[in-house]
Amino acid sequence: MAGGVAPPWLLALVGYSVLPVGITVTLWATAPSPWSSTLWVAMGFGLLFNVVASVLVWYYDTTVLPGFFDEVRELVVEESMADVERLAARHQRFFARRWAYTAVPWTVLILTTAVLATDFQRALGVAGAGDPVYPIYLAYYLWGGLLTGVGFHGMLTTVRCIREFTDAVDLRIDPLHPDGLGGLGAFGFLAIRTTLLTSLGALLLPMGFEMAAGQRLEWLVGSAILLYTVFIAGTFAYPTFRVHKVADRLREAELNRLRAEIRGLPGQLSAAGDGDTAAVDNRELAVQLEIQRLRREYREYADVKLYPMSVSILAQLVGSVLLPLFFLLLDLALSRVL
Repeated sequence: MAGGVAPPWLLALVGYSVLPVGITVTLWATAPSPWSSTLWVAMGFGLLFNVVASVLVWYYDTTVLPGFFDEVRELVVEESMADVERLAARHQRFFARRWAYTAVPWTVLILTTAVLATDFQRALGVAGAGDPVYPIYLAYYLWGGLLTGVGFHGMLTTVRCIREFTDAVDLRIDPLHPDGLGGLGAFGFLAIRTTLLTSLGALLLPMGFEMAAGQRLEWLVGSAILLYTVFIAGTFAYPTFRVHKVADRLREAELNRLRAEIRGLPGQLSAAGDGDTAAVDNRELAVQLEIQRLRREYREYADVKLYPMSVSILAQLVGSVLLPLFFLLLDLALSRVL
């Protein structure tokens, strides 16, 4: 913290915390009777989601998506650089301006669910639509619905971005790139950061169980969790597999080129004919050195991993997929203990 100025992420955390913390405290303070333990767990995780997801949406918009285009520029051939700039502007604008297409319908669904969950309202201490606290109750789900909707919009932005990028831009593989993935690590990190944003919605599952308990719809929530888990894995698998296919095709073309050069060099030496012994020896040495260089380059291309997956990305992916299942097990455990 230089010069007494707080880092941007801390300012975002504090700024985005005010509304969800204020709503949660108001609901708790105005409840006519104490909340149950399971309700405290549900509301606590809900509050954590509303705070952290707000910051992650801000981080995706200001750092993750722009940073991706900064990283991949070094993999793009010069002729496609204008396409990169066009795609960067297009997708950053899409995320910033078109979020309502995803978030608004989803938020309407969330608000409808909140209105119908009358048993859950009573557990919170909200006495229905005539209660002065009722608008605050709805504001809680309005905020959460918008956040989850924007999270889905971020997933859509990432999938569109990688799909259009691989279709419109000519890439090149760098087998010596520090990421050990031919430079494709940027695609993997964009995908996993989007997956983390999407999987954070699992923090709302305890609240979903609480809302479904009064309606005897736990089976529906459980089924939704399984579908949600598959969905989380898919948000990472589809874009990264698409990049892998494109990169594998580029590598095969490069290997074919190197193979043809290696096979053609001895023929060039024979075509040069006889001549001065020293000159012939020099040509043979030059050809052998060039063959060795091309074979090294061939091995580098052949050995490089082209699936954008590292140990750290794998660990984050496993955590994202297991998070919804963890809350499913947590609810089962709490239902037996409490």
